[in-house]
Amino acid sequence: MRVISIDNLLIGLIAICAATALTAGGYLIGLFCYRRSNHFSLLHPVPVASLLIAGFIVLLAMPANYYEQGCALLRWLLGPATVALALPLYQQLQKIRALLKPVTIGIVVGSVLAIVTALLPAQWFSATDVVLRSLASKSVTTPIAIAVADDIDGLISLAAGAVILTGILGICIAPWIFKLCRISDPRAKGFALGLAAHGIGTAKALEESPQCAAFATLSLCLTGLFSSLIIPALIIWLL
Repeated sequence: MRVISIDNLLIGLIAICAATALTAGGYLIGLFCYRRSNHFSLLHPVPVASLLIAGFIVLLAMPANYYEQGCALLRWLLGPATVALALPLYQQLQKIRALLKPVTIGIVVGSVLAIVTALLPAQWFSATDVVLRSLASKSVTTPIAIAVADDIDGLISLAAGAVILTGILGICIAPWIFKLCRISDPRAKGFALGLAAHGIGTAKALEESPQCAAFATLSLCLTGLFSSLIIPALIIWLL
């Protein structure tokens, strides 16, 4: 039977407190910058907080695994946070039912294209199998991407980074595409944001309207579900 010493317990508690404080502090600073910039996409709290946290880790000479272990509770909370997005989905359920066919087609086509367009360019640049497996899950929300990357022997850190980068690029490019294509329907906007920019896109949709948020949540969840089922098969086929 393994006995946990008091010293190890204290080190673990300190790691959790330090990592939580660092993450929360970075996010609050990022949120402040985002609001002061009038919601400028490049100053979204996620990338700002990530850069600040990385800088502090380097400055404090903190081992990366020390911070990673301390964030175990926050990583676990990603799951319930994703499930909580079901509220705007439930509020718009009747409208979603009427669009079941186009939604299904959009999820299937969008999910497959997202995976293929990530893998094929990487193959052309002779990326290693590990990199390809990590990039395959870049267009699903972070909790699912982490689980999928782990299952297919990818790098969790690379997969999570690719997810964040995809989300940021998605919310930066989306307004231009909506304007160019003259898309004003909040349902279409939300669906596109959730599918292409996953969690960050859904957060952006929450700023727009409840209807936009509902369709973003729908595409986020369905894309994650469908992609988690087909990514292992596509990996085998393409690799």
